[in-house]
Amino acid sequence: MLGATASVRNGDNWYFAEDKARSLSQVVLTSNPENKVASRFSSTFTFPREYSGLLYASPLATGFFRTDRYPGPYMLIRTDGSFGGKVELVDSMATFRVAFTFVQMPTSGIVAVFVASDFLQSISKRGFLEQIYGLDDAKTQTLLSDAINKDGLDVVLAGDSGYKYDMKIPFDDSCKQVLAKEWNAILSHHRKIRGPDFEAAGRRLFELFPAGTNPILPA
Repeated sequence: MLGATASVRNGDNWYFAEDKARSLSQVVLTSNPENKVASRFSSTFTFPREYSGLLYASPLATGFFRTDRYPGPYMLIRTDGSFGGKVELVDSMATFRVAFTFVQMPTSGIVAVFVASDFLQSISKRGFLEQIYGLDDAKTQTLLSDAINKDGLDVVLAGDSGYKYDMKIPFDDSCKQVLAKEWNAILSHHRKIRGPDFEAAGRRLFELFPAGTNPILPA
């Protein structure tokens, strides 16, 4: 059963919402199409081995990555495909929302990242992309911490021709404070769990977001 939501803080391009009944909170960011520029990554760029499984598994995918040259981290949004074999889907991916989702499960702390837009709704059954991160691994914790503790979210939009656009979603000071608070809270929760079970938490997460529902909480 979905709980009531409450928006407690917001800015020009973000808001905070929580659902206490489901023990989750979200910082939801909105992109600005005017910030879309040619990507710094070449079309021949390939992901380091540790990220390839997450980001190559589907033609519609999202997740964080970094490289030795560009430590980032960067959030990839893949929308492979085209309209009639001519215009790439990625060219229409401009206005979207990204939700950093912090879920305090009894068996694990989880950070889920959802990407949703009207355009995704028009080309996919679910209408959103997701990537779910457990907190057992120190490397994953560092990746997420580095993504959160920046001055903005660096997004790379990719399609059939490769890595085509970069886009920045800036964090204002209030957004930084809320992100840091939620990140520290989920880490603190996770560290208190004896014998965390990410698999059990992952199964429970899908129950919290039933099929056909929008995973991003409203403002």
